[in-house]
Amino acid sequence: MDGSSGHSRYKQKFSAEDLSDEFIFVIALLPLKLIDSSSGNEIWVNRTPSSTLFCRPVKFVYTKEGKAVIHSEYNKIIQMINDLECDIFKNKKGIAEVSYIMHCTMIDGAVANVLTNTNSSSRCFICHASPTEMNNIEQNKIPNPDHYKFGLSTLHCWIRFFECLLHIAYRLPFKTWQVRMENKAKFIETKARIQKEFKIKTGLIIDQVKQGFGTTNDGNTVSKILEEHSAEEITYAARKVTKNETKPDNTIKKCLEPFEALALCLDLDLSEEKYNRLRKVANNIHADFFPSTYALNQLKQILVPHIEATETSAEVNLKALVHITSKHILEVCADKHPVGKLSLICKWGMDGSSGHSRYKQKFSAEDLSDEFIFVIALLPLKLIDSSSGNEIWVNRTPSSTLFCRPVKFVYTKEGKAVIHSEYNKIIQMINDLECDIFKNKKGIAEVSYIMHCTMIDGAVANVLTNTNSSSRCFICHASPTEMNNIEQNKIPNPDHYKFGLSTLHCWIRFFECLLHIAYRLPFKTWQVRMENKAKFIETKARIQKEFKIKTGLIIDQVKQGFGTTNDGNTARTAIIKKKWKQLRDTFRTELKKIPPERSGDPGPGGSNGNASQWPYFTSMIFIRDQIKCRKSSGNLTQQKPLEEGIYIEDEDNNNGIDMDINKTPKGQGSKENYSVENSMSTFEVETPNTSQSALSCRSEANANATQRI
Repeated sequence: MDGSSGHSRYKQKFSAEDLSDEFIFVIALLPLKLIDSSSGNEIWVNRTPSSTLFCRPVKFVYTKEGKAVIHSEYNKIIQMINDLECDIFKNKKGIAEVSYIMHCTMIDGAVANVLTNTNSSSRCFICHASPTEMNNIEQNKIPNPDHYKFGLSTLHCWIRFFECLLHIAYRLPFKTWQVRMENKAKFIETKARIQKEFKIKTGLIIDQVKQGFGTTNDGNTVSKILEEHSAEEITYAARKVTKNETKPDNTIKKCLEPFEALALCLDLDLSEEKYNRLRKVANNIHADFFPSTYALNQLKQILVPHIEATETSAEVNLKALVHITSKHILEVCADKHPVGKLSLICKWGMDGSSGHSRYKQKFSAEDLSDEFIFVIALLPLKLIDSSSGNEIWVNRTPSSTLFCRPVKFVYTKEGKAVIHSEYNKIIQMINDLECDIFKNKKGIAEVSYIMHCTMIDGAVANVLTNTNSSSRCFICHASPTEMNNIEQNKIPNPDHYKFGLSTLHCWIRFFECLLHIAYRLPFKTWQVRMENKAKFIETKARIQKEFKIKTGLIIDQVKQGFGTTNDGNTARTAIIKKKWKQLRDTFRTELKKIPPERSGDPGPGGSNGNASQWPYFTSMIFIRDQIKCRKSSGNLTQQKPLEEGIYIEDEDNNNGIDMDINKTPKGQGSKENYSVENSMSTFEVETPNTSQSALSCRSEANANATQRI
């Protein structure tokens, strides 16, 4: 068993306030070998006992690792093990009776300390000796035999030994284990120097804290330093050399083409190892069903333009990239045989992120790091006929990464100099683009390119438009104070329109504006002074808590390297989706109040005296086409227009209101059951079986439904 923390908190609603998916505690089991109990001969052996290949999860729970949790779960598992009985299996030669032997050795030092009641992590959990007692060689340490059952991990021994060497090296300048105040500066300086030397000479990041995962001193780091090659590596190499597999003599005519297999790899994000394992299983059933990785690599060489890679960056030629993109789009549209002058409209942009994992690799310069990354990408939107404007091909998911084409990425921090430099380079490449000529059966297609730099966020837009503050508008450079002055004219800069206006960012800004206003309601001033700071913090925490409890949303919290949790999905869920459903449901109710149209009527909600009094009815009339009239069965005559239930298809998993008031339940004879149902409530009205009473009850049901909505 083991626990970890610092996980991403997903937007899900829990039944209790103290529940969270930030922490997780896992219990797992791994089979080691199957032996003959009488002779001790090994029947089956797990050759990779440290791998997760045969690992069997038993339980996981969203909770923080602690003494109470560890003892509770340990006792439960021990009880389950004690209740295990022998299993009986039959085969051709007889009966096999399998019993189970369980060893609790897949634990770390923290869990071992709890299970052995060891109060300090610096003490040995076998004999409870402290570091001072360990240094006293003449003193006898009496081990507790009951603690041997938790095992002695050689991997943890290597890590402890390596860390011991590190901490001794940190203390060499003053030669005492305890770091006193006068030696603290020397300790920090020596530690930083040793970490820097390790990074430069070996590419390893040592003795640095990883949030929720301990430190970087893991088994890989230690084994790389203490051993050049592990026993597992040598065994694996020998097994690869002596491997001699024979394929079954199966043939099949149908097999995947290389481009189909490559598309599958990209869609499923398969690595070369996973693809080979899938290919091995499939090809044992149908010979050569999956092409080899060599064939896929050869296809990649054709489909992917040349990539110029350096130590800190990778880049493709923009001209070659758009040429290949337009070529394959024309192949997709081959049945249309487009000819003449065509235009491929694309959007492109750039963005940076930080807080990435620092990999154990060596750089040529000390100031280089893979903690920051800056990416430039391009996405085709549509291919049109330049003369007629007809659309030949359209990207139906323009906000998806499906057709996204990376142009360049570089390990560097996002800043003004980097943004201006990369933007000017891309603009120069775009200006150098020429028309591409493609031939098909009907003639020649000449493709030109139109590029729009709209895939940018507010930070990049502010830099490109020389906007000094993130609170200013990058279109007209108006500050919040100037925006509040309605009478003042804001003169926009037309050159800045080319960077686009993102509706997604508008939703987020609008949502954040409402949040910040709500935080300041107790004192009603935008500036948070010292005397109001406590109220501000208290109100903010209360609103965040209410959002989490009622909607499951985590709002206005910082995500390291990724801004805040106020993303598009959060804003859409909190405001737009709920508001749209309310408008749609109200329109549905108002529409039911209006009698059906007859010939000569001016139209829905017209001047026939039956117009709805709801002010937004005319604006919402465009969704009337989504209404379906369902023929109902009952005791009322079918000719009357009021005997049709009105139902609107709900785009949110059909969770709308279904008003079908003419269904008669079986076995009720002279009574009729009228129901208005939605996801929150149901009510029923029973009336005598007459037309007049049915109509009056219907009006009452509609009025009640309107009130409830």
